[in-house]
Amino acid sequence: MKKYMKNLLKSFFAGAMIFCTSNITQSQVIYAPPVQKKPNREKIIFKDHNRDGIEDLLYAQFREKGFFSSSEYYLMIAEGDKNGKFNPPKELFSFGKFRPTSISIRDCNKDGIEDLLYVQFKEGGFLGISSSNGYYLMIAEGDKNGNFNPPKELFFFGKQEPF
Repeated sequence: MKKYMKNLLKSFFAGAMIFCTSNITQSQVIYAPPVQKKPNREKIIFKDHNRDGIEDLLYAQFREKGFFSSSEYYLMIAEGDKNGKFNPPKELFSFGKFRPTSISIRDCNKDGIEDLLYVQFKEGGFLGISSSNGYYLMIAEGDKNGNFNPPKELFFFGKQEPF
């Protein structure tokens, strides 16, 4: 398990530091560290997620659902079309009420299906007061339909954002 976690973290951080060029020829993760922290910092992934041969756009976004329903962060997908444009975005996965600080999509468990990895702040305990408050590496394993299963905690980074 220790070797698996080391390789997974190495793979995750290496993927998160790739900058895209203007000519995207393969699936890449864009991560641009901000000069200062901003609450709406988003990550963008170009990848043929629906396996139709055309790259899709995936990104995290806060969505307000209305007065009586919860507002959450979602992984959105805008599927690419044959004309080089993107269709209107759809919600693909809910991150919950806390913003993910990094996202990556790759086959982590070697089952041939892409999984969603992300870093997210989580709080626990009564009124959010707990020693388990902090940043976690989370995994939501993918299924054959292009969706993601409920997330699991893989690693606890601690109280400080890892990057």
